[in-house]
Amino acid sequence: MFEAFSCTSKASAEQASAGPGDPENRALAKAKLSSSPVSPLAASRKSESASKRQKTKADLTNAPGLPARLGCSPLRLIVVGANPSEHAWLSGHYYSNPGNWMWRILKETGIAPSTIRGSMDDELMQREAGVGFIDIGVGHPCTQLSAISSETFQSWIETFYRLLMDHVQQACESGGCICGRCGCPSIVAFSGKRQFMELMNFGRARRDRLKKLDTGQQLEGPAGWPLPPSTQLQPDIATRLCLMSGTVVHDKLDKPRSLISADSVGTHHYLELPVLLGKTSTSFLQPVSFFVSWQGVLTLAYRGFPPPIVSLKRQIEASHPGLNTENPGSRWPKTSLGALKDDKRLTPDQLKCLNSICERESVIFTAGDDALRVRMDTAGVALYECRSCEKLLSYQESKLDQNIDSSEASVEEQGRVQHILTEAHDPNYWFSVSKDGNRETHYRGPHLGASLIHKLRSGSPAGHTNRSGLAHAVLFGTINHFRKKVEEELPGLYAWFSDESLHVTFRALMG
Repeated sequence: MFEAFSCTSKASAEQASAGPGDPENRALAKAKLSSSPVSPLAASRKSESASKRQKTKADLTNAPGLPARLGCSPLRLIVVGANPSEHAWLSGHYYSNPGNWMWRILKETGIAPSTIRGSMDDELMQREAGVGFIDIGVGHPCTQLSAISSETFQSWIETFYRLLMDHVQQACESGGCICGRCGCPSIVAFSGKRQFMELMNFGRARRDRLKKLDTGQQLEGPAGWPLPPSTQLQPDIATRLCLMSGTVVHDKLDKPRSLISADSVGTHHYLELPVLLGKTSTSFLQPVSFFVSWQGVLTLAYRGFPPPIVSLKRQIEASHPGLNTENPGSRWPKTSLGALKDDKRLTPDQLKCLNSICERESVIFTAGDDALRVRMDTAGVALYECRSCEKLLSYQESKLDQNIDSSEASVEEQGRVQHILTEAHDPNYWFSVSKDGNRETHYRGPHLGASLIHKLRSGSPAGHTNRSGLAHAVLFGTINHFRKKVEEELPGLYAWFSDESLHVTFRALMG
């Protein structure tokens, strides 16, 4: 017993002298801890904690699944996802996860009509809205997109292409088409950049694969893309459509950030477009001249943007810094009336004739008749399928503040317009109007974009009169008289845009 006590005491003394940081001491403590008995309650809690840390995997065996929803008729828009999430696979509906904002965006932009409730009505969208849904990875549910390798994506693409072509064939047959193109969709839009990037890299060697992607309209399709160039490609369309819905979305639809007012955040802020419009006073545009613009486009020019609209445009710039730089075409107020037909080009004599017509027909504007003014008491976001706005996916109109600001355009605004109009008298101006581009197909061909506009038929009469619509009747009568004179002297040269589409663009938002 003495020897045992002595040994124990000696070991304790050595351990104490070694200190807690000594390796031998740490090893001894660890051995004692591992050999200590664990109570049943502690073991149960440890097991429960470990099980909570493990993510429960849903049973997808008997789920409805999610096939392509394209219908049998031609579509305006096909929305392409990566692959079904587990939630969508279990529900049997596209973008059904409550955290996904796709349906809110589709409804708030007007792409989905008011009769559509949400994801549960995705099968009705083909008939009621001309919108279809498909995933590149049809039939392969997985919530974590990052877990899907590029090689897996590549293995899905041939099936994806085949499903697209099957739909086009059915759509052609439903309409009796024999050319094979009538069943093609106007736009194929991808809900995120990843899936479009995988298509663009299809068949490329690893070293040649794209690392970055422009999210604007794509001029070239991926290798093997089965649809014709008339079908427009738009990657990451969801982010762009958020301009329409008053929501900023970063990278993924399930990470929204609502636009907030200036009062809550001070100088650096976002402000919803409808709020800006509601604070903008009603004002007037005064027509000043018919004008032959570049590439021969015929326009009605106005004296300049009035102060309320100039202020609105500046506030949009400040509130939405992510927008592209404003296009030169919307920096001066005008209404495009018509474009040269595709096979036409103006000669110097034809330009001289047009300038003469413009000068004669613009005399009526010199009197400053109130009946010709354009009363801007509304503005709307037009999501268009073609640049002339003769085909719209949606038009969300807002009323401006009904307090009237009758201020004329500033000297700077008027000077900008006059500088453009005087170009017509330059002897070399013919080189600008005879350039290629901006013909009928440019305006009427498929092109997805969004702009803030005022429709000429939207506002109320400008003059103080009891005869509703008098102002617009006078203005449209003047426009139609101008068209008639052009057709009389230069027949068959121009394609005229429909009255219903005529508008003034305040600013392009996308496209």
